[in-house]
Amino acid sequence: MISSPFAPASILILEDMPELLLMEEYVLRGLWPQASFVTCLQLEKALEHLQSTPVDLALVDLRLPDSRDPTQTLRKLTEGGLPQDCPIVVFSGYVSELDALEMLQQGVDAVVPKSADRPAERLTKALAYAWARRNGQQVRRLLKT
Repeated sequence: MISSPFAPASILILEDMPELLLMEEYVLRGLWPQASFVTCLQLEKALEHLQSTPVDLALVDLRLPDSRDPTQTLRKLTEGGLPQDCPIVVFSGYVSELDALEMLQQGVDAVVPKSADRPAERLTKALAYAWARRNGQQVRRLLKT
């Protein structure tokens, strides 16, 4: 499948908690049912995948068994094969407002705390926003033609 400005073709979900990974994939499939999904429980597995296959959107937890430092996890992902124009949505249980602000300044498109009320709803909005934000110019050009 080829990515379009309206839908990502390939989505990375990096989450160390299997029960949350299922919810996250469910939310993403509701938004983009035609997309292919790569699910990883560890950063190293995600980096291995990114070496051979790029993704169009990434949903990541930044505290993982093999990477406890959120800044390092984000840096490793961006330096390890995540395309520069790939929207990144962070879904993490350990994010302060200051951490979220720093992540947004580093290029993350949205940060959703796992402790948020109605996490699936918030995650849906954040993912749709991140995709639209990164692809808005292209969509506007297509709609004008």
